[in-house]
Amino acid sequence: MTPLRPLRIGTRASALAVWQTERVRSQLAELGYATERVEIRTTGDVVQELPLSRLGGRAFFTKQLDDAMLEGRIDIAVHSLKDLPTELPAGITLGAVGLREDAHDALVAREGLQWSTLPKTAVIATSSQRRRAQLLRASPDLPWPGARISESLPFEVMLPAPGQGALAATVRVDDRVSGEAVHRALHDEATALAVSAERALLRRLEGGCQVPVGAHATIERQAGRTIVQLWGRVVALDGKASVEGRRSGPATTVEEADALGAALAEDLLIEGAENILRSIREVAAQPIPEP
Repeated sequence: MTPLRPLRIGTRASALAVWQTERVRSQLAELGYATERVEIRTTGDVVQELPLSRLGGRAFFTKQLDDAMLEGRIDIAVHSLKDLPTELPAGITLGAVGLREDAHDALVAREGLQWSTLPKTAVIATSSQRRRAQLLRASPDLPWPGARISESLPFEVMLPAPGQGALAATVRVDDRVSGEAVHRALHDEATALAVSAERALLRRLEGGCQVPVGAHATIERQAGRTIVQLWGRVVALDGKASVEGRRSGPATTVEEADALGAALAEDLLIEGAENILRSIREVAAQPIPEP
């Protein structure tokens, strides 16, 4: 079904978000869909003087896009999947998940230094609690006050955020035209299964994008079956305690992938993740209201 007017695609105004949106627009254009870009400022764009861990709520980069969609001002919203809450607002659904790019975190250092050659006096900066916790876990002696990619950090050092490296597009539940368009243009089924397992793990752990939970799933074909292999990790903020585990199993639907992710989350909770996450919530600073 061809829409009678251009599809309005909502995005944040950052350079990365605009690039991602233009990529989706080009994919839609290849299928004959006319589109227009609508830039919207989100909480994460407005409040830049505080770390995201101090903001109330979880939808730092999505709330205003969700509001615009529910109010009918946009038809599709493009997100980095790692920023998308695991629970979407009523009336909004995940329309498509794009083919995942490299999900590794990167080390950017002077003179091409790599993780294995960083001096003990090296100062590493990051705004992510997940990265900070895992780096302290791997090398507790590094000082912490807070351009080129020297190295993609191995998963043994740094598991990515659930959904990292993939684009997502949301649509209204009752908008079949936009849902069909973006699904045709963007959706990759293997990536969707993998990130569903990762996000289900995060959902069961009741974590947001700033909780130090890492996860990565891969898809393999074994004896004609689709197998999801999931790796998850929960790390205390000081890096001194951590729990990790793996699960694998057949999954041909999002529901089966979700069940695998939830099962691994239960394993991690039993092994000690519940205590780690409880301590993080107890010491968290009082959140400030969203603007």
